[in-house]
Amino acid sequence: QIAKYIDQIEEHKRRIEERYRITWKPHFYDSEADMICDMFDTINAKHMRPDFCGMWNAAYDYQMLRERLEYHGINPASVICPSGFPYAHEYYYVDENQQTYNLKTRGDYMMVAGYTQYICQQITFAQVRANEPNRDSYKLKDVLEDILGEDQTKDEVPVAIRKFSRYDYSRYVEYNVTDTVRLSQ
Repeated sequence: QIAKYIDQIEEHKRRIEERYRITWKPHFYDSEADMICDMFDTINAKHMRPDFCGMWNAAYDYQMLRERLEYHGINPASVICPSGFPYAHEYYYVDENQQTYNLKTRGDYMMVAGYTQYICQQITFAQVRANEPNRDSYKLKDVLEDILGEDQTKDEVPVAIRKFSRYDYSRYVEYNVTDTVRLSQ
């Protein structure tokens, strides 16, 4: 499916750009490690270096990126931290000081020696609204529906998420683009 997708990339690019009114530049990689390294190289590039880089569920996403780098025999700090920092270090602190899991008071954070502060958008969203009544759910789909409306939520997943990329690669890519665009709104 990926080879077919690449052959039809201009059609997919046009559809995504029209749907979201964005400029979309797809990248393809021969390995997972190359993809993760390029993502952090882009964040750390001299012309980029955003103040903040957010992930909805960093307890999963950030740690998964770190674990995948380690799986490939790569020191995460050597990739996540920009080159030139004398003491490249990074870690994810998991707040285990709570009796119950409560995003409004959770103290998880990422520490990265670099120009960019990494944040968990899910925890930040919950903490900014700490004085509001408790939400039934902090799942991205539910938050997007409440904030942006039902027509601006996540795309549907027709099969189990772990099988989605092999089921329909084109829809899988668009699903991930949708999440990224919605989080920026």
